[in-house]
Amino acid sequence: MNKTGLKRTEVGVGNGLTAGVMIAPSAGILKQTTTMDVGSQSIYLGMQAPTPTDPCVLDAILLICAGLYGNPQSCIHPYGWETEKVIDIACEHVTKLNGAYPKEIVLTSGATGSNDMSIKYGARFYDSKKHMITLRTDHKCILDLRRHLQDEGYDT
Repeated sequence: MNKTGLKRTEVGVGNGLTAGVMIAPSAGILKQTTTMDVGSQSIYLGMQAPTPTDPCVLDAILLICAGLYGNPQSCIHPYGWETEKVIDIACEHVTKLNGAYPKEIVLTSGATGSNDMSIKYGARFYDSKKHMITLRTDHKCILDLRRHLQDEGYDT
């Protein structure tokens, strides 16, 4: 343990590779607070953004976020190389689950970025269609994108 209270440990990131990470003593508490007692709690079906994270996923994310902070797009230093390696391994796992190619996996920071990217690319791919159907109840990012596409000549 160092002066900040973080403990250094090695974590397996797949394919026999490990990464050195720093773990906060409170990491175990997060696992306890995310474990749901399904028997005594109602089921919430409106999980667009606030979806509870599975404790196993949270453990993996915490270890990576605490120790692998290099920008994976930076190819001039080991911090970026190490982070890029872990992301590549994660993408390989995803491709095995859905049959995609690694370069077809696009990581975004959330739903807004995913919606924006997929609708814009879909609109560009089917350029001859120029028609989009939305509902008043759609998410704000969808409605904003609809207005943007209207400005580009799409019928919405």
